[in-house]
Amino acid sequence: MRGFRSSNPSPHGPHAIRLVWPRHVFGLSMIKARKYWRLVRYPQRQWRSLLGISVLTVASSAVTALEPWPLKLLVDHMLGSAGSPLALAFLLDAVGGQPASAAWIVALTMAALVLALVSTALDIGINCGWAVTGQRMVYAVAVDLFHRLQRLSLLFHNRKTIGDF
Repeated sequence: MRGFRSSNPSPHGPHAIRLVWPRHVFGLSMIKARKYWRLVRYPQRQWRSLLGISVLTVASSAVTALEPWPLKLLVDHMLGSAGSPLALAFLLDAVGGQPASAAWIVALTMAALVLALVSTALDIGINCGWAVTGQRMVYAVAVDLFHRLQRLSLLFHNRKTIGDF
């Protein structure tokens, strides 16, 4: 297996292989990769916002998948010559009305409009959520960096010129 190496023979048998961490993870050496693990705590602090963004993304995908259905029903079954699907025929019988009536055409047009509005609202929510969450994480990194620099001695700051940190 690429990236993994087996160690000395295992006590569990001659064919058992013990896997150890690879020396490189996504092109980074493990020493460099460890430095980036410090950044993991910032998204962990924003887990509620990230969960909300995930829920909005799933809802947006579901609404986007439903968007073409009112137009399909309108073109194929109300205005076209295709027969009504079983669920639509049951709905037409329960409510009453003809398949090509003006009320059904208006209702399907309004359904398409409502789905488009809901999809747009979800997209706005996702974008605002990412903006707020991202700004919070950037601010937290900046605060931690500022506190770290403040803990350094004045002698350190005198020795280093601007930008030499």
